[in-house]
Amino acid sequence: MIRFASPGWLFALLLVAPLAFWLERDLRRRAFLLDRLAEGSLLRRLGAGGDPSLARRRRLAPLALVFLLLALARPQLGQQAGRTQSEAAQIMLVLDVSASMLAADLAPNRLERAKLEIQDLMTRLEGDQFGLVLFAGAAFVQCPLTVDTAMVQDFLDLAEPRTISRPGTALASAIEAALGGFDAQRESQKVIIVFTDGEDPDSDPAEAARLAVAQGARIYTVGFGTLAGAAVPDLDSNGQVSGNILGADGQPVLSRPDEALLTRLATAGQGRFQRAGAVGQAAAALSGQLADLRRDPLAGAGARQPIERFTWPLAMALLLLLAAEWPPAREKDA
Repeated sequence: MIRFASPGWLFALLLVAPLAFWLERDLRRRAFLLDRLAEGSLLRRLGAGGDPSLARRRRLAPLALVFLLLALARPQLGQQAGRTQSEAAQIMLVLDVSASMLAADLAPNRLERAKLEIQDLMTRLEGDQFGLVLFAGAAFVQCPLTVDTAMVQDFLDLAEPRTISRPGTALASAIEAALGGFDAQRESQKVIIVFTDGEDPDSDPAEAARLAVAQGARIYTVGFGTLAGAAVPDLDSNGQVSGNILGADGQPVLSRPDEALLTRLATAGQGRFQRAGAVGQAAAALSGQLADLRRDPLAGAGARQPIERFTWPLAMALLLLLAAEWPPAREKDA
């Protein structure tokens, strides 16, 4: 369907009909007066018949004006992929999907709260590139860097503990995976944001953080969970909660966020630690902290754009004006 980007010009079409009527009326009046003055062939021999192309010009000019106004209204038909140019930083979102993230000391649980914070952060930092790393006992890039936050959100919605079968919380592996997801050819700031409860007895994330800094990246951490802790749900083979994980004493195993570890990790990574409080609080704090990131131009495919078709009516207007000014054929003398 044809659309007009500047439809206001279409209202001027209402003036074309009165203009055409006036020009035609004037032509007929001139012809009537000349007929009363003398016979037509005599007037032509005397050179008093006026410009013979006048009638053609006056009849084609209003039609040319119609097409010119249509061109000014910018008709659009069809769509094409647009190109955008934005200033973008590279941000790898590192999400803990270990079983302890299902603890319900934050409603509805730590994992869902982390997803909400990530979604809010992407909205606040619209235009930056985001990638997604999932980790538990192992880590991998779930979504590569992209400005398409809808795609990141799709992968984020599918993130759950059974995504990674190996239990644990391998923070060092997660940081290494995030480093591998950056585009080394770009000069924009590289940022790793870790969303976790911070329990990691098996690796040395501080050393991984120092390696990240050496490669030009900063690390920020967001801790989930209350200091009182909460029971860790036990999952069956279908990934459904079937109770709580029990310790050797038969009591539920409690998970408490290791804020000291996350603070050391952020400090080593030249970033900051943020405790997850009310919904959106961590995202708001992070967006403020990341406002001064070094960003560089990033060209990419944008939303589909309508195709401008103003050249069609413009070409018709020019052809009509050319026809109106075309010199008339000379009549042979009788």
